[in-house]
Amino acid sequence: MSKTLPVVLLSTIALVACNSEGDSSGDKTINSLAGIYDWSDDYGNGMIDEWYIGIDKDGYVSDYDYRGDAVDQEDNCYVINLNWDRFTHLSGNRFTSEVAGNFTLIKTEDGMTLEFDDASINSEDIGQKTNLNHSDLVAADCDASRSTITRADSEQKAYEKSK
Repeated sequence: MSKTLPVVLLSTIALVACNSEGDSSGDKTINSLAGIYDWSDDYGNGMIDEWYIGIDKDGYVSDYDYRGDAVDQEDNCYVINLNWDRFTHLSGNRFTSEVAGNFTLIKTEDGMTLEFDDASINSEDIGQKTNLNHSDLVAADCDASRSTITRADSEQKAYEKSK
């Protein structure tokens, strides 16, 4: 799957990922979305960039980039960007992001699709909720000097390796 949105919007999308117990007609609150979601990219030929996006019970969004995957080929740890956005529940499946504005969550077979009200922002598919938790990922945090790596940096690296 190719993600073409700016890094901040990509991360925003991932956070609202999926609620495996809900459907597109049900009321989803921030608390019902709390968890860690798969946001990995498969570039083919074994090139999988392992990422997770998390939302906490207060709507804060964080992302976790695993650096020991086939794309990054680095240490067995995560580069973590904490609380870079915050979601607020509006009503039903409607939310707002401090970064990207209002959006709708739609349940799909593979997770959720995030559809922004802003027509200039493409819809984004998010993976299923995982069994991971924030404390496990934080326990494997890479050193702070690498925490500035962005999703765009990682996608560019994967693109170059896949050529």
